[in-house]
This record gives sequence, C-alpha cells and structure tokens, in this order.
Amino acid sequence: MRKFHFLLSILFLFLFLSPHNSLDAQQTENKKEPRILFLVDASGSMALEWLDGQTRFDAASELILQLVDEAQLENNKISFGIRVFGANYPAEEENCYDTNLEVPFRYQNRNQIRARMRSLQPKGYSPIAYSLEKAAKEDFKEDDKYSYSLILITDGGESCDGDICKIMEELLAKKISFKPYIISLVNESPLQDLYACLGEYVLVENKKDIENIVERILEENQLDLQINYNQRIANKNTVSKPKEEQITISVDKPKVEKEPEMEEEPELIVKEEENPIITPTERKVSELERKLKFIPVLIKPSKKSVQIAKVSFKTFTKPLPKPLPLEEEEEEVAKAPPIPKKDLPPMAPAEPEKREQPLKQPEKISDVYIEKEDADKTYVQIYFTDGNGKFYWTQPRIKIHNANNNEEILSINRRVNGQSPEKIEIAAGVYNFLVSESESSANNVTIEENKTNKVYIRVSRGSLAFYHPEEPDIAITQYTALVSKRFDRGSPVVQHPTDTVLPYDPANYHIEINTLPPLMYNIDLNFTSLKMVAIPQPGYIQITNSAPAGHIEFWFRRGGRYLHFHDMQITGNLEDQIREFLPGHYQIRFYRGARYSGGQPEIIPFSIKRKETVSLEVK
Repeated sequence: MRKFHFLLSILFLFLFLSPHNSLDAQQTENKKEPRILFLVDASGSMALEWLDGQTRFDAASELILQLVDEAQLENNKISFGIRVFGANYPAEEENCYDTNLEVPFRYQNRNQIRARMRSLQPKGYSPIAYSLEKAAKEDFKEDDKYSYSLILITDGGESCDGDICKIMEELLAKKISFKPYIISLVNESPLQDLYACLGEYVLVENKKDIENIVERILEENQLDLQINYNQRIANKNTVSKPKEEQITISVDKPKVEKEPEMEEEPELIVKEEENPIITPTERKVSELERKLKFIPVLIKPSKKSVQIAKVSFKTFTKPLPKPLPLEEEEEEVAKAPPIPKKDLPPMAPAEPEKREQPLKQPEKISDVYIEKEDADKTYVQIYFTDGNGKFYWTQPRIKIHNANNNEEILSINRRVNGQSPEKIEIAAGVYNFLVSESESSANNVTIEENKTNKVYIRVSRGSLAFYHPEEPDIAITQYTALVSKRFDRGSPVVQHPTDTVLPYDPANYHIEINTLPPLMYNIDLNFTSLKMVAIPQPGYIQITNSAPAGHIEFWFRRGGRYLHFHDMQITGNLEDQIREFLPGHYQIRFYRGARYSGGQPEIIPFSIKRKETVSLEVK
C-alpha cells in the first residue's frame, strides 16, 4: 500500500510540474506586453461598396473596432495602433510616400480609434511596402519591451513597385513576435500569392466573416495576447443561455400572431436604403475631368437620398424649394490673433452666379500679412483667413517655391494642432506659397532667419457647379443637389439647383443629386477654387402600355449585381409612363399574381444611352 501511495505522489508531482498543462505558466514566461498595429488601406478603391451600402473602408473600421473591443475585454494591457496609407493625397498625384501613424499605441483607446477612422477619407495610392518599412522603423521601436504584430486590411496590392517580401525579410521579421494577418475585403486570388511571405491571408466578404476572423485571431494568439481563450468561450456560452430561454418563452405569447403583418415593412425599408449610387469610377474619366482633377468617391447613402429618389423626373409639378441662404450657415470658428484690417481690406461676400454663359474661374486672391517671433531656428506657420476675423483650419496641400527662380522647394500638407498650424522648418529667403487646386497664393514672402514667421493668407470661399461631361456648356435645370459637410453633422443642408454656381467654405462635402438612379459624391473643396461636379446626360424609358398593367420595379446594375431604385404603376397614361434615367444597364421586374406569393419575378433587361429613348411594353 505504501508503494502504491508513493507512485501516486510521483505521478501527481509530474502532472503538476508539466508545462503543457498550464496556460498560466506559459503566459507568465511572456513578460512583454502585446501591441498590435493595424495597417489600413485608404486608397481610392476602399471607398467602393463592400456589402449592403457599406464601403470597404467602413468594413475595415468595423473589423478593427470589434477586435479591439473583444481583445481589451480579455486583457486591458493590449495596445493597439493605426497606420493608414492613401488618405492624404488623391490618386492622380501617385504619391508613394503617403502613410501616417494616425493612432499611436495606447491602452483602452477604442474611442480614439473610432473617431480617427471616421475622419479619414480613402482617396489615394497604395504604398504598402513603404508603409511596412515605416512601421518597422518607427512604430516597432521598443521590441525589447513589447511583443509586436501586424494586421494589414486591404482590397488590393502594391501600387508603387515596392518589394513587400524584402521588407518583411530584412526589417519586419526581426520586430514581429507573433503571427501577422492580411485581411482582404475582395476575393482576388492573386492577392493570396502576393502576401504569402507577409503572413496569414484571410478573405472577409461578409459580417459573419468579420466575427470569425476576430475569434480566430484571439484563439490562435491567446498565449501572445495573454488571454485565456477557453475561459472566454465558457463565459460567452454562460451569458448566452438566458437569452435562449427568453426567446423560447416569448414565442408562446398570443401577440406574436401580429408579427407577420409587420414583416412587410422591412422589405420597403431595404429597398429604399439600397438606392444605387453611380460613381465615375465605373466609367472612363473624361479628359476635362482629368484637367479639373476631380475624383468623385462612392460613399454610403443617407436616408435623405431616399426622399430625393421619390421626386418625379418627367416634370416638376411643384416648384423646388429655394436654396438655403449661405449667410445663415453658422460654424464654430476658432479664434486666432487678430489681423490689422488696414493691411487686409474687407472682401465683398461672394454672390451666387446664375449659369447663363460658360462658367468663370474665380479671381486670384493674394493678400498676405506676416507676424514674426524670435526662435532658435527658422520656421513658417501658415494661416488662412477671410480678412474679417474668420480663420479656416482645413489642411490643403501647399507648394513652396523659390521666388527668384520659381523652383519648388517643398510640397506638404498643412497640419493643424488644435488652433495652431504646425511649424515648418525652412531656410531664410523669399518664397511663393501656392495652395494646390486653388487660385490662392502668397507671393514674394520674406522669411527671416531665427524667427517663427506667421504668414496669414487671405482666401475666398470655393464654389460648386454642375456640368454634363458630354456637353459642358449646357446648363442643367432639372435637378437639385443636397450639399452638406461630411464631418459636421450640425451643419445645414443646402439645396443647390444644378444650374447655379454657389459659394461654400473650404471643407469635405457630401453631395446627393436627385437623378434616377441617385448620384452621390464626396469631394474636397479648397480655397478660391471652382469644383465641377459631373452629371452624365440622361436618356429616357417609355412604357408603351395603353391599358393598366399593375406595378413594376426598376433595377440598376452596379458592379456585378442589380439594385432596386424606382417603382412605377402602369395606368395606361403614356405621359405618366416616361422616366429620365442616367446611362447604364437596367431591368424591369414584375410579378404575375400576388407580389408575396413566393414566385419569381419576370425580368425585362434594357439599356439607356444619353439623349435616346427606349420604348418597352410590359406583357
């Protein structure tokens, strides 16, 4: 018996000391706190739709926030950072150095991540290799203290001929402690081979995939993230049980019988929210648009677009509301040092210009005022003002030229910290300051040595106008655009008739045009600039039935699928059965018998070309 007890003691001691049975023991060995860097694609294609009206960039944000929430719930010492490429310069500039650490590593920084991701606008190039190099050199500095990894979220490949594998082998491999992931939001098989050397490639095509990859990352890296994944699953299962019991009980309530009647409503809501969006990324960009450097970007529709789509486009039986007076726009304007008015004479307010002749470009604005303060080096700070006490904190691209030979010395985006522009270190001299995509400038500005040279440039507002790329001199009278500041939810929505030119403050704007299907744009408006918004010339669809034939639906092709956007009741009145559609591919869908009988709709395909009429009879 004593021998038996002795053997049991030896066996117990062996099991207790075995490292394979103790997750806590392994976690204790890993002393370094985990840090995960999200490298996020903000190139122009990330503004395209991903699923159900959500853009690819929105999907990336949702995935990031889900992982941050779940990971920090298990271990609040996990730090997350965000590096983004393609958000600062438009794609036509082909900037291969456009990358920035937008959110530094911090504990419990979900709100900061959410706010920063919402403020970014995808529009540029994809310098992925260069971004990885910057991450290795600048973001993964303290690898002796922290355990680093990387999650790349993208919809494509390298735009700048960078060598991703070389960067991984020579720089990143030495800094990364646990498995990197490449999350692709599009299903393109060549991408998997492209990123094979970087980490584990995962395709995310829907909401369920987002949930799956979040759980997978937590499970596969539980030791490095210092979380107990098995306990996490147990806790989740425990929490979910009462919900299942509540659902079972509620089914037996008598009131449930009324629910089928209410289920018809969501279908209408889904149709309205799936209003198609046309963007010139789906057609060839005209030469005029290239010269104007205007790149429209697809963004998620708002509920206002549903109301626009219901307007009759054959004739306007009611007068359109007058545009909101721009003088009533109120903004919170940051205060800055006053500028003597004697140096900057007051500017006359810009007046709306009725478009009866070809559009005129804005006049050049070149007034400038300079303040100087002693400093240990030579700096310049650039302020923008209307000359009457109002300051603008937008961040346009500024080109600095040598005033003597007009040689470009520097090209940089103005950065603003709070209410103060960042200081730019520069050699003393005489310079010209030019604002990109704008007529605003400050010429022959003398920058003194060992001074902070505060350069105040008087600017005017920008303007928006609308045109047909095919016939740009024709005024567009039949539409109205709703114009609002994209990142200022409290700003008024301006109803802008498309045959007028109206002034706006420099900002990022969301534009919805009541075409069929609705057009939506997201644009940056700069100082003293005229932004031309393209509206393709429409064609017409005429339903020729001379007797009532019931209800039909119109569907528009966008990408690889059709979306519902308009309805018609065929009454037999030909005047009521004509519509103005934008060029594209369409379907008429209708049902024989009851709409909700479960049958498949009849489909009539057709195409619309500009200034042409298609006649169809629904039989």
